[in-house]
Amino acid sequence: MSSFVQGQASFNQNFKVGKASALDARMLAPDLANLTSNEIEFKYKGMIVSIFNDENRSGGSSDNNGLYILTGTDSTQLSSWTKVGSGELPTPASGDANKVLTVNSSEDGYILSDVPDELPTPASGDANKVLTVNSSEDGYTLSDIPDQLPTITGSNDVGASVVVNSNYNGYQLTKLAIPTDNSSLTNGAGYITSSDLPASSELLPTVVSADSGKLLKVKSVGGGFELFSQPKFATSTSADRSKYIQVDSSDENRLVYTSLTIPTDNSELGNGAGYITLSEVPDQLPTISGSNDVGASVVVNSNYNGYQLTKLAIPTDNSSLTNGAGYITSSSLPSSNQLLPTVVSADSGKLLTVKSVGGGFELFSQPKFPTAVSADKGKFVKVSTTDESRLSYQAVTIPTNNNQLTNGAGYITSSSIPTNNNQLTNGAGYITSSSLPTSNQQLTNGAGYLTSSDVPLPGSISAGNVGKILKVNLQSVYELVDPPPVLPTTSGAAIGMSVIVNSSGTGYTLNTPTSGFTNHYFSGRVNQTTSQNLNQGSIIIKYGGNYSDGFLSHTANADRWTIKKRGLWTISVFIRSIQGNVNDRMLHYLRLTKRPNTPSDYNNEGAVVYNLGASYYRDDDNLFDDTVLSGTATTLFDVDDTVETTVSRSYLQRSNQSSSTNMTYTANTYISFECLYA
Repeated sequence: MSSFVQGQASFNQNFKVGKASALDARMLAPDLANLTSNEIEFKYKGMIVSIFNDENRSGGSSDNNGLYILTGTDSTQLSSWTKVGSGELPTPASGDANKVLTVNSSEDGYILSDVPDELPTPASGDANKVLTVNSSEDGYTLSDIPDQLPTITGSNDVGASVVVNSNYNGYQLTKLAIPTDNSSLTNGAGYITSSDLPASSELLPTVVSADSGKLLKVKSVGGGFELFSQPKFATSTSADRSKYIQVDSSDENRLVYTSLTIPTDNSELGNGAGYITLSEVPDQLPTISGSNDVGASVVVNSNYNGYQLTKLAIPTDNSSLTNGAGYITSSSLPSSNQLLPTVVSADSGKLLTVKSVGGGFELFSQPKFPTAVSADKGKFVKVSTTDESRLSYQAVTIPTNNNQLTNGAGYITSSSIPTNNNQLTNGAGYITSSSLPTSNQQLTNGAGYLTSSDVPLPGSISAGNVGKILKVNLQSVYELVDPPPVLPTTSGAAIGMSVIVNSSGTGYTLNTPTSGFTNHYFSGRVNQTTSQNLNQGSIIIKYGGNYSDGFLSHTANADRWTIKKRGLWTISVFIRSIQGNVNDRMLHYLRLTKRPNTPSDYNNEGAVVYNLGASYYRDDDNLFDDTVLSGTATTLFDVDDTVETTVSRSYLQRSNQSSSTNMTYTANTYISFECLYA
């Protein structure tokens, strides 16, 4: 499983830095003391810091200036910081083609050198030879391998050491007389040495109940063991046959199937011409000089650049050891639940898991899956009836009709439901349509109802009353009156004309205005009534204002506004925050979304987005307002189109800021609508 950690925020832009300094202030420090102090926050292993002015520090030096990498775990110790070499690379010049980069003679920089002589071509008889520098030290030659180590003949050689033989001309296997029981030591009363304890990296990790079912593996860095959960495998299909499993590029806990080309010829490798590298040539064994070397062992020499013969002084009494008086007893060994279980040959292939009860570890076998063939497609896996550790594929028939169930025959069907109330026990008492009254005289108070003859009407109607309408006058009686004048027909009328009372005062006429706007509408500024937190992934901004005036329809604090007049609308938005947390860093952007009543006018898009602007929020003081978002959009709206404003957060500098608040200031957060309508 990959140990690489993905970032928490994606930002698909680059920064244009407006200051002559590092973008991350932690990467630049004046002197060496800054590395080990707490002035640089949130240090991490692999961190890079540039020191540029150490000579101004008391006791400092310009030699300390340069680039440092945090390679240790304790950043307060200078030994945890590694300085990157400062030797500059040479600039290539004419004639330097095909040269290679090597360390110069003073070992403080680099030079361009000619490529060394080519490697010799292998010929017949060169099998098993090694590549060595020739006698002129200006090229390479194929040489026989130095005297080989002695052949291991069998189980009797287990534990034998390689020593010079009695003829001083080779090596032999010899079992050294090393005590195998501490009772053979002078004071061997059952003591063990501290060196017999396993290193901390060899101890098993402490487990808790949450670790139930986890597996144990060797750490990739530092040695030792660590617990890990089994990876999530992708579901395989027939197309995944023979593919390999690869760690997902976006989730290190998930595995996917992928095709992989494995080289089948070493010519497909970088050095695949059959050569070995110098690092693969074994160091030669030391020369045997005489009888004094009998029984000597091969060890690394004091210059760390080769081997030498040395007779080891093997102690026979633990008092001859430096700390012999400080032996510890077996009670200092780790507890039983930290030890691995004993394994036998029958445990081959088993896995190690944390016990679900009591702690410690236990071995378990993986279930044995059968080999699937084409005929097994769509089948289920079932535990074998003869071996609980073996799974087999089996076709299962899933019922599709309740008659296939044991008690399916007794279910009530739709045909069993009565369709007439006479089929019910008390069906005879239901009221039928014939029982309903058909005249108000049949009702208890039916005699008191008003009839059409009881409605008061004007005293007389004559031919002169044709076209008049009935209205209630101030005396609460009806009278016939002339209808109001009919509004003029708009057929052929010009845009912008208005309806006015005609000169006779008895009707209306169309009139072309000479000034002013008869087809203009402005909503005024509509503020928020309730503050909202901008520090969210995405939030619809809500405003006050109840509108139902033929131009806008809106309920206070509702998400959307409804346009009721077709025309060219200009919508302006202004948003300001009033509070936050010190050191918050985030980026907001503001959008206006139109949702057409007729999506087919917009290629069937249900939402049309207008980007109104963005604001980088950097809060250095809670007393100041740092976020301001504003913008204006002008576009055509049709009747019953809706619109809303949204603020989205695209960036957080640190994950703990997701719980911060950045509240809007209602007095300075508003929306306004302006329309030229037809």
